[in-house]
Amino acid sequence: PAIADDFPRALVEWSPIAANPVFQGAGDDAWDREIRERGSILVEDGTYRLWYTGYNNDRSATKFLGHATSPDGLRWSRDPANPIFTKSWVEDVCVARRDGRYVMFAEGKGDIAHQLTSPDGLHWDDLGSLDIRMTDDAPIRPGPYGTPTAWFENGTWSLFYERGDQGVWLATSKDRRVWTNVQDSPVLAMGPEPYDRFAVAMNQVIKRDGVYYAFYHANAHKPWKDWTTNIA
Repeated sequence: PAIADDFPRALVEWSPIAANPVFQGAGDDAWDREIRERGSILVEDGTYRLWYTGYNNDRSATKFLGHATSPDGLRWSRDPANPIFTKSWVEDVCVARRDGRYVMFAEGKGDIAHQLTSPDGLHWDDLGSLDIRMTDDAPIRPGPYGTPTAWFENGTWSLFYERGDQGVWLATSKDRRVWTNVQDSPVLAMGPEPYDRFAVAMNQVIKRDGVYYAFYHANAHKPWKDWTTNIA
């Protein structure tokens, strides 16, 4: 009970709405017949903007970037220019706006995180894979590093990332060019409770009344099934 009291009810008590799903794959032979993993939403001048990953394996093995808008977060309209970026694999996106530009962190092919920028959220340039270093400045060991979740505060970017969903690490950067781990072990580890014993990956960070909260997904099973939504 003491731990539960640390989490506002507005963040932990959820009820599905009757209109679900409010956004889904387009079906048929659309480029986004199916949608994948995490999307990212910003609210600008009363309009909800969603960036999402769409795919159709009968057309291409590559995951592409789509854009949709909504006046209320419930009724969504796909951008007629979709897919808005097709030059590289874009999956599990996290979008932020900083200094008049949009910055996107996403998984690329092989679950390797990369960074994109845009002047308007529609036209994107891929800046390449993220350069993440250990605390001693050596590159992190080879292998996937995905589900990148970014947070900017007081001149510093914080990047939360997972490695095979086996924990969440934190790296920081001033310039988004080189990222350095704050520690070489996870800041959010699996377990010890059953619900996240076999996988964790972060989705979003928010700050409320001076406290940081992370929404993350996790799995109690191996092989994975029935992913759950959690908060830390």
